[in-house]
Amino acid sequence: MRVFIVLLLSTTLASAAEVRSKSGARTSVSSTYASKFQALISWLDSQGYPIKFLGGVRRGSCSQRSLHPCGKAIDINQVARGRVIKKFPPGTDAYARSLGLVSGSGWCNQDTGHFQVGGWSGCRVASRSRPVEQRTLKAYANVETREKE
Repeated sequence: MRVFIVLLLSTTLASAAEVRSKSGARTSVSSTYASKFQALISWLDSQGYPIKFLGGVRRGSCSQRSLHPCGKAIDINQVARGRVIKKFPPGTDAYARSLGLVSGSGWCNQDTGHFQVGGWSGCRVASRSRPVEQRTLKAYANVETREKE
């Protein structure tokens, strides 16, 4: 078992790349996605957004709960889940989406400051991913259909 863990960690570290901000904050992410994360960080720098902290690869196993262990997620200026040192500039989430990144700020269990490559939307209930109006209309349509029968 110990040999397997060592091999797993060395594989993860071998494919890691460093991303950094102009302020000197840096972290490691998967080399496969480093250019996406670096582009987001560089864009934030160009907007004058001060980056004090970057969190990337962490110990653990890559899963739906966290993509950090496999280098597919990054936290920027997070002090706690959903709390950041300073609010992001307008357009940050849209720019992240243009890079193929998902922002945790749009999740139903909000995680502002977290960005990841695809994966989990942050919602455990599928119906929450649709606007309330659509869910209400669908429920209303089902009631109408049952009344006609």
